[in-house]
Amino acid sequence: MIGDRILHYEITGKLGAGGMGEVYLATDTKLERQVALKFLPESLSQDPESRERLLREARAASKLNHPNIMTVHAVEECNGRDFIVMEFLQGMTLAEFIEAESRPFEEILGIAIQIAEGLERAHRAGIVHRDLKPANVLIDTDGHAKILDFGLAKLQDAPNLTATGSTPGTAAYMSPEQTQGSQADHRSDLFSFGTVLYEMIAGRLPFPGEHVAAIAYSLVNEEPQPLARYRAGVPDDLQRIVAKCLAKKPQERYQSAGDLIVDLRHARHDSAPGVAAAIAPRKKMLAVLPFENLGPAEDEYFADGMTEEIISRLASVAGLGVISRTSVMQYKGTRKSIREISADLSVDFVLEGTVRWSRSPQSASRVRITPQLIQVRDDTHLWSERYDRVIEDIFEVQSEIAEKVTAQLNVALGEPERRAMEAKPTENMDAYNAYLRGLEYTGRPDYNLENHRLAIQMFGRACQLDGGFAQAHAYLAIAHSGMYFYGYDRTDERRAKSAASVDRAVALKPSDPYTHLALGFHHYRCCSDLDRALDEFTKVLQLQPNQVLSLFMTAMIHRRQGRFNEALDRARNVLQLDPLCASFAMETGITALIMRRYDEAEKYLDRSISLAPDQVNAFSWKSILYTIWRADLGRARAALEQITTSEPLETFDNWFHQLLYARDYPAALRHVSSLPQEHYEDQLWYWTKSQFLGEIHNLLGNTDEARSFYETALRELSLAAADRPEDPRIRQSLGLVHACLGHRDDAIREVQEAISLVPISKDALMGSIPIEMRSIVYANVGDHEAALNDIEYLLSIPSLFSASVLKLDPRFDLLRQHPRFQKLLEQPDKVF
Repeated sequence: MIGDRILHYEITGKLGAGGMGEVYLATDTKLERQVALKFLPESLSQDPESRERLLREARAASKLNHPNIMTVHAVEECNGRDFIVMEFLQGMTLAEFIEAESRPFEEILGIAIQIAEGLERAHRAGIVHRDLKPANVLIDTDGHAKILDFGLAKLQDAPNLTATGSTPGTAAYMSPEQTQGSQADHRSDLFSFGTVLYEMIAGRLPFPGEHVAAIAYSLVNEEPQPLARYRAGVPDDLQRIVAKCLAKKPQERYQSAGDLIVDLRHARHDSAPGVAAAIAPRKKMLAVLPFENLGPAEDEYFADGMTEEIISRLASVAGLGVISRTSVMQYKGTRKSIREISADLSVDFVLEGTVRWSRSPQSASRVRITPQLIQVRDDTHLWSERYDRVIEDIFEVQSEIAEKVTAQLNVALGEPERRAMEAKPTENMDAYNAYLRGLEYTGRPDYNLENHRLAIQMFGRACQLDGGFAQAHAYLAIAHSGMYFYGYDRTDERRAKSAASVDRAVALKPSDPYTHLALGFHHYRCCSDLDRALDEFTKVLQLQPNQVLSLFMTAMIHRRQGRFNEALDRARNVLQLDPLCASFAMETGITALIMRRYDEAEKYLDRSISLAPDQVNAFSWKSILYTIWRADLGRARAALEQITTSEPLETFDNWFHQLLYARDYPAALRHVSSLPQEHYEDQLWYWTKSQFLGEIHNLLGNTDEARSFYETALRELSLAAADRPEDPRIRQSLGLVHACLGHRDDAIREVQEAISLVPISKDALMGSIPIEMRSIVYANVGDHEAALNDIEYLLSIPSLFSASVLKLDPRFDLLRQHPRFQKLLEQPDKVF
């Protein structure tokens, strides 16, 4: 055909050929551009199904206008032969890219992100490619990846042209469901993507075989070898991404290309040479110990505030590691030596000092600060100085101390870091005094409801005294968001107060790290917008690399995004800067628990308890650990009984479940009857008291009493849902109550609504709870296969669900004789 003119296209060369097409280079004489023409082979040109497949390719691609999908210009017919007119691209196929040489991870991820973005666009249009492979991806000379050949693409709800029993696609890149002739949806493309990504990294296929049958068997029954076997230095998060794409069951893979893209982008950022190089050099580590108050006892908060402010200014220095306030404040009044403290905190230098605030009614108040910097290894006093200034100069003193410390440690300061050190938050010292009192309440180990209220009072006073005090507005917003998030006041009014304070901080200082910190907490706590929260905390860390709260919150967000390995790694790193923070150790343990790394979870929870033996939460989580891990109700109860300072509500739900699992229903009834309010709520649950009572009477076999309580609960929950229609906790409780009342359709509708409000793809931590509730709903309404499907799914992902929970929970008694259920009880928990 070379040299022929077909319509207004002059064919000038052949680009390639395959079983289902021949591609030629041509000149479009009308538009004077080079194009590619794809014809069916001569032998298939009259075959109706082959012609329909070619047209389907054209239709599918023509619906997609995206830089990572090859553009289709037109479909033409000449002398009885159909052909597609496509853009002509110079470059290589992805197959040639893979064969050429081993590529850096950053380059591989750059190409992978582009392919995923093309798939995401196709999937949004309702198109499944069904034949993604390296030969069907072209990389042009500018490094742009383009997906082509939509010949096997299937539009959503379109009729299937593939013969019954056939398997569309190329065997080595198919998903397990494709090889078995099952319906393939967009998640099948994500499996094929995982195969392609594996091959890009390892240079070989994850499921090799000498013939189609061998490949098909491997796809369905075998796990791929770890990438590290074939290539050194594969980042853990990249291995995790590939493994998630290659999960055998579609529900265990990424549920959208969009979710996949988020993880790929983070992996690419972390694999960049500059990031790794920046992390590699060991920073000089510094602890700023609590400055000793030499004045009256009521000025203690002021000395603590000086410590906090100096730590904050030093936190902006990228070349220095600064231990957080939470850990250093534990040495307040200590008799430990500098060497003992440095060993506890793994630091090279210690800054200590004294503070005296002298008030005088006749003259200006003065502050006297005497800091000294000590090198730990030889106890050398590198620097000390005495500052005697009027109180209005306190910010200059803080700045001078921070700058002198960095100079003595030979840590270079950039201009942004210097500006951050010299910042003056307010001119009003009364406002600053109120702000320091607010910080004192937020820094207490038992930061409970009363401390939240006092902090809000103090930050609010600081804002009243100086309406331009951006830091005070930021911390006021953080305190309001805490009231909302921890369930102390989960109302629209409280969320609006957080938003108003955030808006004020943004208006005053949009680029201030404290403004970004407040924005991060507001988006995380009040809006559940994980992406925006992560963006704000990242901005804080760009300005204050040692800002521990932001470092910790990135770990918490990664956990909710389903990036559990990354969350655990980052939480461990946070503990290097805040090694004595009980709550950080506890949350690290919770992350390990969700990943079913039970030994590690126990270690971190024990560490949290050793740091704060009078706390509640770590003991409560240890109780949950023993329940989930070993179904050991004795040790679980013993952990709860070690709590000496608990208010009833703090462990109410845990005790209820312990009594429920022990099937001690009379004790459970007494426990619930003692609830001093008409409903209970925390981050995971919203139950009315009547719902609890209905549940117990139902298990006792008291049918009439159970129905009466459930009907009351239905009315109460319906009112709560009307007030908070987007609260998944209320929806899942409504589903359970409807199920127990025999309202099958209503029960399923409500629990499905809860799942849609907090899907696993958006919140991997919270999203498993309504799925667990749906399994109980299905069990109650008699749909046992659906219940078991949910249970199998929960056991296949990181969650607070386990075979031990199945063994204990009486709400699953309706399923106990089912063979699938019995088999699940015998399987070991999947560890992540």
